[in-house]
Amino acid sequence: MGQRSVATHGTMTPEGAQPTGDSPRLPWLMRFPNTAFGISLGLAGSSPMWNAIANTPFTRSVLGDFASWVNWVVWVLACVVHVLILAVYTAKVGCHPSVVRREWNDGVRGSTSTSYLGPSPSP
Repeated sequence: MGQRSVATHGTMTPEGAQPTGDSPRLPWLMRFPNTAFGISLGLAGSSPMWNAIANTPFTRSVLGDFASWVNWVVWVLACVVHVLILAVYTAKVGCHPSVVRREWNDGVRGSTSTSYLGPSPSP
């Protein structure tokens, strides 16, 4: 079995080796995780919560349309963040395709990237 490189604390080291203080750091784009798409998922998941809060009689009497406004702000923010992360990850695919291929073939990190490519409504 050949040596396999593993990203550890921002450095590329052979599997099992400890990074040293003089190890070169990976470029930030190479270290950008595919799991960053979870940020936009979390924001987008908060939007239905604010929608439900906005439609309760108590919230309407206390906050008026403020909760509905928060719902739309969170949704737009989730879409903007998703587009930004998609742009950075697309740049990563163009600059470091071997790292992306290794991420997609990884048993843990690959399960995230193959199951999520964008928002999908639930039935």
